[in-house]
Amino acid sequence: MIENRINSKYSNAISSYTSLSSSSRVVGTLIEKINNNIKLDLGDNRIFSIELVEDMDLTVGETVSIEKSNIKKSSLEKDVPDAPLAKSQSDFYSLLLAEFNAEISSENISALEKMDRHGIPLNSENFEAYRIARDSFRQIESSLSYDSAVALVQQDVDLESESIDSVARRLSDISSELEGTRRIEVSGGSELSTEQAEDIALEIYGSRMGKDITDIIKALHREGLSISKKNIDKINDTFYKLNDLRDVKDATFVEALGDELDISIDTLYRLKNYSAKLDSSELSEADMIRLQKMLSKSYSSSSKSPELSDSVVQLSDEDISEFLKSIGVEASPEYVDMAKKLVIHGIEVNTENLAALDHMKQSLSHVLGSLDYENSSALGSIGVDIENTDLRELSAELKLMKNSPEITETELLSLLKRSQDIKVSELPKISLSSEPAPEIKSIADISDIFSNLERLDLNAISVQIKRNLPLTLSGINEGFLTAESSTALEVDRVDSSAQNMRRIDEVYRSFQFLKAELTTAMVSKSVSESISLEHVDIVVASRYVEQYRDNMLKFERDKSLKAESLKESLSEISSSGDDAALLVLKSKKPLLLSEIRSAHALLANKDQLGHKLSEFSSLTHSEKSGEALALLQKLKESVSAIYRSLSRSRDEVEASYRDMEQQLKNMESSSSLFGRDEELARGKLSEAFEKLDENRRLSQENKIVQLPVYMNGQFSNLNMYFRDRKQRNSAKDPDDISAVISIDTANMGNLNIGLEVESKSISLKVGVENLDYKNSLEKSIGAFSTSLEELGYSLASLDFHELDGASMLDNFTSESESAERPKVMHSGAFDLKI
Repeated sequence: MIENRINSKYSNAISSYTSLSSSSRVVGTLIEKINNNIKLDLGDNRIFSIELVEDMDLTVGETVSIEKSNIKKSSLEKDVPDAPLAKSQSDFYSLLLAEFNAEISSENISALEKMDRHGIPLNSENFEAYRIARDSFRQIESSLSYDSAVALVQQDVDLESESIDSVARRLSDISSELEGTRRIEVSGGSELSTEQAEDIALEIYGSRMGKDITDIIKALHREGLSISKKNIDKINDTFYKLNDLRDVKDATFVEALGDELDISIDTLYRLKNYSAKLDSSELSEADMIRLQKMLSKSYSSSSKSPELSDSVVQLSDEDISEFLKSIGVEASPEYVDMAKKLVIHGIEVNTENLAALDHMKQSLSHVLGSLDYENSSALGSIGVDIENTDLRELSAELKLMKNSPEITETELLSLLKRSQDIKVSELPKISLSSEPAPEIKSIADISDIFSNLERLDLNAISVQIKRNLPLTLSGINEGFLTAESSTALEVDRVDSSAQNMRRIDEVYRSFQFLKAELTTAMVSKSVSESISLEHVDIVVASRYVEQYRDNMLKFERDKSLKAESLKESLSEISSSGDDAALLVLKSKKPLLLSEIRSAHALLANKDQLGHKLSEFSSLTHSEKSGEALALLQKLKESVSAIYRSLSRSRDEVEASYRDMEQQLKNMESSSSLFGRDEELARGKLSEAFEKLDENRRLSQENKIVQLPVYMNGQFSNLNMYFRDRKQRNSAKDPDDISAVISIDTANMGNLNIGLEVESKSISLKVGVENLDYKNSLEKSIGAFSTSLEELGYSLASLDFHELDGASMLDNFTSESESAERPKVMHSGAFDLKI
């Protein structure tokens, strides 16, 4: 038997040819073309020679498809000598693995056996693709958790378009990150003793370590953060690099500015220690010429403008000082030296670059003086990568943390640029430039208002209403500041009618809400929508903020639900994804998560056409209009017609599908079918159309037959996966069929029925979701056997087993149970007698 199978694969050209001839077209790589005569490489060392009826415009090297009707003559050639015969099935697969330069292991032999069982060509490309998918499923299974799923969602990538191995790598990286932050639990209060910190160091490093490490451990514990080797090492490395920057030169800053790099601790450390550029204040001849041109441009309207020439003019520090004064910069020795450094590095000397350079130096100085183990731990807890964050942003973060009395506009912009969202009421005083950006101006104004209105009370609001002043943040601020005294507030209060009291309370509550909830992101968003929160009615402003907050909370909830759904989906796929991957490979599609998810749902008989029809009809059934009920009835009839048409011709099957599609289109255009859930119902209808297209594609690809069914008063779905044990040149024989039928039932869930028909003898393997259902099914065995006998068949065997997450393909008869492995799959119209 094994020798026959090997000969079939390596030397039986006739069998290969008849297999090809059953298809309506031939697909292969064009390797030769002479007029109407072409040769195609079909893979597996097979060359197909064709004489075309009509010449075609084809290019050698491309994959081409030749319609059978355009083939005048053809022959199949063998391109390699016969392979040595194997004595067993295992030997056969071992020979292939050796040919693929792959490890000969039981696992890889099993992989080839699965591929062969599913009719996938046994070549190195397919084997490698399946191996990667198999290993990816294992990686996902070992790395997947709720936390890793949340982290995956937060990466904000289109997972559906990612390959399964890419998803596995992402999860593996995330899992490593999470493992690196494993916290060592420590009993006791908020402070660790030195002895406790040394004990932790001993557990992590195998040594009690020095004071730097134990201080970091204490700081992490004090901040309630994860005590892990990764976190300790990261803080320790950061302070090592930061201390090394205490003597950094201006040239390092200038080089970073010229290369447009983020001015982070890590960047400056690398430039300081590994850059090949010299730290010099001596100007070369080229530098002199560039600086001379700058001076000439600056003094272009002055009689002092030097003459330009190719000769080098020796420029003094006084000349540079004059130039700096002309552009409004302090002409100090420090700035003169900075100007020289800019010229040496080919950077224009202007106010912006000098200010940027000065800001970098000040930021480093502030970080050196402010950063300690405690606040570095705290910054790490909010996602700040201290080593790689721009020093200007890091300085701004530290100012916020240290409750600095003032923050610059540039520092605030740095925080906003990093998507840092801050409560406006918690901001220090913002130092603005002469022309601040609109969002910065609005944030600064509202921050000032919150500071001014620390003592705002009901009396002040009462006066505001009495004087008919604007009830906006800016209006209340102005009214409060111009009030002469608290006595004036008492005298000028509005009358205490119920309406006025409600209004006062509403305004006061709105103010307190805004002060507690308003963030910089909300202000930025409002400015982008041309809304000035400080100038609109305070109640309107509070509602805007409340809506924004609720939307963000919903976004976070949705993200959490998406993570949970992703976790469940990946877990389900990874635990039983082999068959799904094989089905995708068989379809010659990339192993994307979306493709594998779709194949898995198909094999699990979930979210298919029948299910979509059920979901759609449940949203329309409540509409009791005559038209709605008539449309639903026609849909049920068209679905039933599809099932009945299977025993007829393919044309009748397709006609039944077209009729169902037309019924769905009629429902789509109906005005009386949809009620309150119209948007949701139309969404389900759209999904049904997508599944209908997918059904047609599956049928064309000869993979699987999928049927919507209507039974017991509801829509459901039935999948049939066929394998014929005979060669393709034979007609489909209803007495020689291997198939799996999966049907979703209302009371017992999915039933997977493995069907083997051989010489009027039928064997059944029935997979149920719960073995308790076995008793219900066994009651029908007698009547079922009688029906078979009336049709001329006999029931040879009947086996029940629990599905336990297995796919429908697991219900196929194994190699040991079948005299010969089924080789091909068919779909379309079959004479289904059972």
